[in-house]
Amino acid sequence: MSGATRLAERAVVGALLNRPDRLADVQAWLQPHDFADPDLRAVYSALQGLHRQGRLRSVSESELVGADRSPDTRDAIIHNVFEIKVGVLEGAEAHAARFSSLLTELYRATPPSATPQHARYGRMVLESSARRQIEQWSLQMQSVVATGENVSGTSTVAALQQSDIALREDLSGIRAQMDRHAGRGRLDTVDPVQPRQTPAPPAVPPPPTLVERSELRMIGAALREPRPELLERFEPQDFTSSPAHANTWRAILALASTRPPTPIDPITVAWETEKLSARFGEGLPGDDLMILASHPPGAVNDSTISVVIQASLYQRAQEASAVMRAAAQDRGQHLDDVLRTAQLASGSVRAEAERLITPAASGQSLITRGLDGPPTTRTHHAPAPDTQPRGRPR
Repeated sequence: MSGATRLAERAVVGALLNRPDRLADVQAWLQPHDFADPDLRAVYSALQGLHRQGRLRSVSESELVGADRSPDTRDAIIHNVFEIKVGVLEGAEAHAARFSSLLTELYRATPPSATPQHARYGRMVLESSARRQIEQWSLQMQSVVATGENVSGTSTVAALQQSDIALREDLSGIRAQMDRHAGRGRLDTVDPVQPRQTPAPPAVPPPPTLVERSELRMIGAALREPRPELLERFEPQDFTSSPAHANTWRAILALASTRPPTPIDPITVAWETEKLSARFGEGLPGDDLMILASHPPGAVNDSTISVVIQASLYQRAQEASAVMRAAAQDRGQHLDDVLRTAQLASGSVRAEAERLITPAASGQSLITRGLDGPPTTRTHHAPAPDTQPRGRPR
């Protein structure tokens, strides 16, 4: 939590502690979970509950400006402090001294002003909360794809779909809070929605040597005989162990996408790779292609395909996570743009999983989908339109 966020959280709670009537200005869009400090979260929640029960006292705004305060004002504030301390500490008496000190500090945390600023400070707390939630979602997304999913199953796709739905609902909740703050939407109802993230296990990629071997097997298989099931399923960015592997697969797809398709063999692929190298980089050397075609490193089976899928999804999740995290941490970027970035990044990873694991519609390959339909949304940088290889989808 940044120092400015900490000050804003304390200022909001301090302002409400001094005058609980101010809750009417913020409670429709500021929720307890928006406070990063768990102690302040507990105090804010207690303030809401006690105010609803009519157990707190308020004073006039004029009484809160200046150093001199009437005995009635001081009594009201002391009463509020006592009520909140009791409400927060039910069953937790060991923390009484800590909360007593905190509430005393909060009493002085709001700068005195003839114009109350608690709603403005609350907007700062809300924005920090939204950015924090998006950072947490970026970690959650990484963990979903690092499950060791076998290509024959669909649990990774289902998990990413569920995660994407949950993220969209969280973002919708944040937007509703922002609308209420701006005076839009219904202010007489409050949805006590809690963020949906669960603790994310660390994301672990497949072993690099295993990924490299699996990619070489796939390239070798495509060089030896027509493998439409591989060409329809995988794209260059799915080859993550080496740029040379990705560029070689790009050349293979470029040949396969011509009409009629160009026969694929090591020599033709080497020629096409050299043609594309100025725009995309070098592929595998021609001699290596000849060896792959004549002495394959192994057969392509479900395990081989699964490893490549896992590595590709891991890479896509890492890229999308970095985009989300960078947007959340960029305080100069408008919060609407941050939320939009998070939604697009999450959706792109889900779409990649659906493409890789879910079979294409009957009679429609990835190549024809690319030629006849819109391109897949991606989080990584794609080549400029004029740098696409001959025959590849635009």
